[in-house]
Amino acid sequence: MKKISLLHFLIGASLFGIGGGLFMGYLSSKKPLVQVPLVAPTTSPFDFFIAGSGIVESSQQNTALGTPLAGIVTRVQVRPGAVIKKGETLLTIDDRAEQAALKTQKANLKAAQASVCEAKSTLKSAQDQYNLIAKIVDKRAISKSNFLKAQNDVAMARTAVDHAKSLSDVAKAQVQAAKVNIALCTVTSPLDGHVLQVNTRPGQYASTDPSGSPLMLLGPKAHYDVRIDIDEADAWRFHNGAEAKAFVRGNPNLSTKLTYAYTEPYVIPKQNLNGDATEIVDTRVLQVVYSFDPEKFPVYVGQQLDVYIKALPVAPDVRYGGPLETSK
Repeated sequence: MKKISLLHFLIGASLFGIGGGLFMGYLSSKKPLVQVPLVAPTTSPFDFFIAGSGIVESSQQNTALGTPLAGIVTRVQVRPGAVIKKGETLLTIDDRAEQAALKTQKANLKAAQASVCEAKSTLKSAQDQYNLIAKIVDKRAISKSNFLKAQNDVAMARTAVDHAKSLSDVAKAQVQAAKVNIALCTVTSPLDGHVLQVNTRPGQYASTDPSGSPLMLLGPKAHYDVRIDIDEADAWRFHNGAEAKAFVRGNPNLSTKLTYAYTEPYVIPKQNLNGDATEIVDTRVLQVVYSFDPEKFPVYVGQQLDVYIKALPVAPDVRYGGPLETSK
C-alpha cells in the first residue's frame, strides 16, 4: 500500500508540473497590453532641442506682501484674481493702540507748547528786569551782584526757552510718528497687477516675520514669465535668445512661442522636489526666463509647462560611443 501511494503521489506531482509549465507557456505567449495614454505627449517643433520644465510666474517675479506693523487683521479688501492699482487698499490692521498713542502724543505736544509759552514769559520778565537796571544812570544805586544776577537770569531764561522748544519739536515728531504708524495699519498695493493668493483672514494675526507665509501674493498683469530649468548637462548647448516654445501639460494643442528675457548665470540645485528639509539634491539646473502674453496663452501663475528650446546638434566627437558610423 505504501508503494502504491508513493507511486500515485509521483504521478500526480508530474502531472501538476506539466500542467503548470503549459499554463506559464500560454501566459508568456500572450502579447502584453499596451497602456495608451489619455492625452498624446508633446513633441518638439525643432529638429535639435533642449527640453526643460517651466514654471509660470509674474513678470519681475511675484511680490510677497508684508506689513511693517504686526497686529490683528480687521478687514481684507480683495480676493484672489482681483485686478488692483498701485496704492489701492488691500487690508487693514487693528490700529486702536496706535490711535491711543496718537492721543497721548498730542497731549504731550500740547503740554510742551505750553512750556514754551511759559519759558517765553519768564524770559520777557527777566529781560524787562534787566532793562530797568541797565537804564539806571547812577550805577552806584545798584550793587554789582544784582546787575550780574539780572544778566544771568536773562541767559538762563533764554536757555529755558530753547530747551522748551526742543521738547516741543520732539513732541511734534512723536505725533508725526504716531500718524505714520496709523497709516501703516492700512496695507496698500505696491504695484499695478492682480492678486494671485490671499493667505490671511479677518481676525488672524499678521506677523512681520519674513520667513512665514506672505499675507498676499501679487503679480503684474502686463506679461507672464516662464522660468525654465535646464539640466546642467545641457547648459552648454543653450545660447541667449534661442527660439523656444511652451506647451500646456494635458493639451499639446495649447502652445505659444516664447520671447527670451534673461538668463540667471548661477547654476542652482533643482527646487521642484518634495520640499523636505532633509532631502538630498543631486541635480543642478540653469534657470532661463522667457516671457509671453497671458491674453494669448491662458495659463495660471504657478502652472508647469513643457518647454522646448532650439539648440545646436551634439557634435559627433562627443556622442556616447564616439562618432556615428557612416553607411557604406
